[in-house]
Amino acid sequence: MSFGMMRKLIAFAAIISLLAVSCRTPRYVYSPSLPNVPYFEEKGETKLSAYYAGTGKGDQGTGLHSGYDVQGAYAISDNWALTAGLFKRKERDTYWLFVQDSYNIFDSSVVNYKRNLVELGGGYFTPVNRGETIFFNVYSGVGFGKFSIDDKGFNAGAAYSRKHTNKILKWYIQPGVNFMTSEYFRFSLVSRISFVHYSRSATNYTTDELAYFRLNKINDGWLSFFEPTLNIQAGVPGCDWLRLEAGLTLSTDPEDNYLEARSFCPFIGLSFDLSKTRIKKASTTLQ
Repeated sequence: MSFGMMRKLIAFAAIISLLAVSCRTPRYVYSPSLPNVPYFEEKGETKLSAYYAGTGKGDQGTGLHSGYDVQGAYAISDNWALTAGLFKRKERDTYWLFVQDSYNIFDSSVVNYKRNLVELGGGYFTPVNRGETIFFNVYSGVGFGKFSIDDKGFNAGAAYSRKHTNKILKWYIQPGVNFMTSEYFRFSLVSRISFVHYSRSATNYTTDELAYFRLNKINDGWLSFFEPTLNIQAGVPGCDWLRLEAGLTLSTDPEDNYLEARSFCPFIGLSFDLSKTRIKKASTTLQ
């Protein structure tokens, strides 16, 4: 087989794969917020963090998938802490119909999502080794929010427009292990499980369209998601109160094969510990 023929076969296989993927046009019912990961060791420590999160493009290679998370936490004792967070996402997927088949309900679609969530929680942290460089922690909490779909496109030559909204109630439990490897580097492995309840559905999708996207399955129902996360912190020499933070959050799909969640969410941001600034000011005053 010549090299030119091999290139054509590879290109043909790539086109077939693209068409196969394009046959699937889901509506994403969930996108994970970032787990709140305080690296607390004692009472009085604080955390105020802001992150950019998302892939910057839709799962189909067009549009966008991005947003931000703002988080705070405070250690009320040497073992207990309170947490809070704000989650916002804007996402877009664009689907074009390359072949006529029963898997595409519309000819083409531009699907925009908005997701908002406020989370409140608390948890326990404790060292697990003699050198106090490894800390086990478990946090739990509740979130309140909303997600909406704005779905526009063409079908059989005519323009269509659909909207769908749901209120969100979320419960989560979040065990994790923090590794304090050095003064300027630490990381955490987190295994969060979220239970999400969808309610107060409002939509103008038809009954058949709701059934196709399985959106009729989520109203007044619960879905669960497993969300493992790697969180990495890097310190800034001379600025004990400032940390660079980055990582990756994954999410499983619901048990229903036709309901889908955003599968991964990389993030980067800054984390501040205001208690360190107070300590520095106090030591400067004493000198």
